[in-house]
Amino acid sequence: MAENIKKKQGFFMSEKEYIDERLQGQIDWHQKKASWNKDKYRKIKMTEFILAASIPVVISLSAMGIFESSTILTIDGVIGKTDVSMPVTLSTVLQILAATAGVILTILNKVVDLDEYFSNWKEYRAIAEFLEHQKILYVTRTYPYNTPQSFQSLVATSEDYLAKEIQKWQQQESKIDNSLTESTLGKLSEMQNSWKTQDDSAKYTKIDKKEQATPVIEKDATNKKDVVDNKVTTNDDTKIVSNDENFDDTNTVDDTKKTESDDEALG
Repeated sequence: MAENIKKKQGFFMSEKEYIDERLQGQIDWHQKKASWNKDKYRKIKMTEFILAASIPVVISLSAMGIFESSTILTIDGVIGKTDVSMPVTLSTVLQILAATAGVILTILNKVVDLDEYFSNWKEYRAIAEFLEHQKILYVTRTYPYNTPQSFQSLVATSEDYLAKEIQKWQQQESKIDNSLTESTLGKLSEMQNSWKTQDDSAKYTKIDKKEQATPVIEKDATNKKDVVDNKVTTNDDTKIVSNDENFDDTNTVDDTKKTESDDEALG
C-alpha cells in the first residue's frame, strides 16, 4: 500500500518543482525570445536607416563630373562581328550600389513586416512579466495567493494564461497563412483579369476597325446606287421631254394641215 502511494505521488509535481522548473523555465524562455526579437528588430531597423540615408548621397555623387570621367576598368567584348570596348566609370559603380541598396532596403522592410519582430518582442516581454509578477505575488503570499489553495490558484492562473497565449499564436499563424494565400490568389486573379482585358481590348480594336471599314464600303455602294438612280432618272426625264417635243411637233403639223384644208374649202 505504501509503495502504491509513493508511485502515485511520483505523478504529482511539488510546489518547488513547479516554480523552479515550469514557471521559472517559462519566464526564462519568454525573456530569451523577447531579447532575440528585440535584437533582430533593432539590427534590421538600424540597417534600414543607414541604407535609406546613404542612397541619396550615393546618387548625388554618381552625378558629379569627376566620377563620370573616372574610368576604373574597361570591358572588351564582341557584338556580332564588331569588337566592342565598354568603359566602366566610378559613376556607374555608384549607381549600381544605389540600386542594390534600394533592393536590400525593400527586402528588409518586408522581412520585418512578415516576421513581426517588434510585436513578438513586446508580446514575449509581456508574457514573461506577467508570469514573473504572479511568481512574486505567490512567494510573498500576496492576494490572491494568501489562501490555503494558493498553489493551486497559481498553477491555474499561470497555465490558463499560457494556454490562451498558445491559442492566440496558433490563430495568428493561421491568419498569416490565409493572408498569404489570399494575396497570392488575388495577384493571380489580377493577372488573369489583366490578360482578359488585353484580349478583349484587342478584339474590340479589330471589331472597331471592321466597323470603320464597313460604313466606307456601304457609303461607296450608296453613292454608286445614287449615281445609277440619277442616271436612270435623267434618262427617264430625257425620254419624257423628247416625247413631249414629239407630241408638240405632231400637234403643230396636224394644226397646219387642218388650216390649209379650211383655206382650200373657203377658196
